[in-house]
Amino acid sequence: MLKIVLSLLLVISSGSLYAELLVIVHPNSEVNSLSQQQVSDLYLGRLLGQTTKLSPIESRADDLRQRFYFVLTGKQLAKIDAYWARLQFAGQQKPPRRLSDQQAVIQSISQNQDQIGFIEANQLPAERKVKVVLKLE
Repeated sequence: MLKIVLSLLLVISSGSLYAELLVIVHPNSEVNSLSQQQVSDLYLGRLLGQTTKLSPIESRADDLRQRFYFVLTGKQLAKIDAYWARLQFAGQQKPPRRLSDQQAVIQSISQNQDQIGFIEANQLPAERKVKVVLKLE
C-alpha cells in the first residue's frame, strides 16, 4: 500500500519537476506570438516554404525533445522520428536541425532572425537575446 501511495505522489509531483517549455525567436523577428498548432505545423514541416520564413532548430537532448513533441502533438518521440524518417526517405523534407544543447539554440537564434527553437524556461537568458512567442506547459 505504501508503495502505491508513494508512486502516486511521484506521478503527481513529477509534472512540477520540469520547467515550462518556451518557443523562442530572434528579438527583432516580426513574429510576436504563435499558436500551438502553428508551432506544430512548423516542427512537422507543414509550413516550410509557405507563409513563414522561420526555420525550426532544436537541441539534441532526447528528454527535452520528448517533452516538447509530446506536449505539442501528443505523440511520442519515436513516432515523430519515424515521421521524419519517412519524409526524408521520400526526399520531401529535412527535420529540424539539431544543435548540441539549449544554450547553442539560444545563441543560434540570437544571431539569426529566420530561426525558431524551444528551450526550458529556466534557460531563458536575462538579457534580451531571444523573444518568447509561445509557452507550453
